[in-house]
Amino acid sequence: MIRHLRWIIYGEHVKLEFIKQLSTVLSTPSYASFVRQAAGLQLKNVLVAKEEATKTQYLKRWLALPVDVREFVKQNVVQTLGTEQFRPSVAAQCVAAIACAEIPEELWPNIIDHLKNNVISSNNEVLRESSLEALGYICQDISGTKLESQANLILTAIVHGLRKDEPSNHIRLAAANAMMNSLEFTKENFNREVCSWFFFQW
Repeated sequence: MIRHLRWIIYGEHVKLEFIKQLSTVLSTPSYASFVRQAAGLQLKNVLVAKEEATKTQYLKRWLALPVDVREFVKQNVVQTLGTEQFRPSVAAQCVAAIACAEIPEELWPNIIDHLKNNVISSNNEVLRESSLEALGYICQDISGTKLESQANLILTAIVHGLRKDEPSNHIRLAAANAMMNSLEFTKENFNREVCSWFFFQW
């Protein structure tokens, strides 16, 4: 399968079948861990760039893909959460990268709630940890104003992972990292709450 993990680019267009295949390899537990990880990293590189101009270009390129391709990839990366045998979760990075492109465009409205439910309802430690990682990445990379309507969902997941009676140090660490990544976002919400309280005291 390694030969399938090469970049295949025609001009400015990444071959659609290649992107789909990367997500399929990532989501297939029967493949060796290093193969899945390589596929996930390649997929992430389709979505993420460090330079701001290139990052914007990549986001636009993702949004320009056919809906069926985007939905196929999203389903695969979400299904991968909790199945990886390596840390940190590459699937979490892919989920976050896609969310950062789609949430501002209101194209993936249920992903935050889905990740929150993974954290508070699942008995799968790896799934809970990787879901918290994804939430942390999302909070780090998206403006807080784009997440205002889902603030309670995000904070519920983080607080749940930080509980004293949480037995997994991995989950507590992932929750702590998510909290650190969301500080600016939570501060904005906290300040608004204080301003509202102060106004109604007069």
